[in-house]
Amino acid sequence: MIDPLLNHRAFEEFAQVLFSAPVRTPEQSMPAADPERPSDRPDGSLPRALVIDDVEQHLDRAVTLLSLVGFDTLRAASVTEALQVLKLHAPRLVLIDWVLPDGNGLVLAHAIRRMDTIQPVIVGLATLLPAEVRELALSTGFDAFCDKPLTLPALLGTLRGVGVLSATAKIATPVSEDVRGLSESRDPEPSAVCRGFVRDLLAESQKVVALVRARKLEEVGPQAERLLWRASLIGRMEFVDTVRAIQRAADARQGSVAAELAHTLDVDSRALAAALEQSLRDQALCA
Repeated sequence: MIDPLLNHRAFEEFAQVLFSAPVRTPEQSMPAADPERPSDRPDGSLPRALVIDDVEQHLDRAVTLLSLVGFDTLRAASVTEALQVLKLHAPRLVLIDWVLPDGNGLVLAHAIRRMDTIQPVIVGLATLLPAEVRELALSTGFDAFCDKPLTLPALLGTLRGVGVLSATAKIATPVSEDVRGLSESRDPEPSAVCRGFVRDLLAESQKVVALVRARKLEEVGPQAERLLWRASLIGRMEFVDTVRAIQRAADARQGSVAAELAHTLDVDSRALAAALEQSLRDQALCA
């Protein structure tokens, strides 16, 4: 039995995306000039992306997930702001929310396609967008769509599909070996592997909480990075949002802000731990 509480499906989907070949190759989907590809940037800087969304939580989540997979990510909250950013930067990738305060994603995509200086990959972000509208958008400026709320498996699948991520490259993560363990496992009950992964997530959550409470803010970053990956893998996006906020507060040495957020993380961790124990008890009763 697979426990839906643990979002095992998101975990399996990520493993599949991470270790399998994409549907399309970069040559099939990208223009000849790729100035933002990592191998094409002599200074070694990260490829650049721009996210446009007027909902702060959705914007921050997209920036976080793109940062995890290796993008230097800019942000904007409107069509006007996005066009201002695009005049100054040449992103390799643009993620556009369909509904914006001063227009919509289609208007912005058309404006980008009329620019002579950049031709980025454009991915639409939408919820319950009718199929005919998506088809129109894909024929007039968009390269792909990704459903909201955004998840790491869906984002990786989309980026590989449009060739932004290499067809064969593996994403290096602090928890790659754990993912490979699930990907290669022949265990008839893989949810056991997932539960072990969740236990590690809980332990790492407590490490972050302890570092913040001990005011060792300079040590929060690396531990938070592992926790961000682990939470993203199993679809616990509430952890992703909180840990990213803790990471920002720690980097800014805002101890009191980090402490308040660490309390939230502690409460969420304990609630997940209790739910995990309950699911194990329920499984034992059903055995």
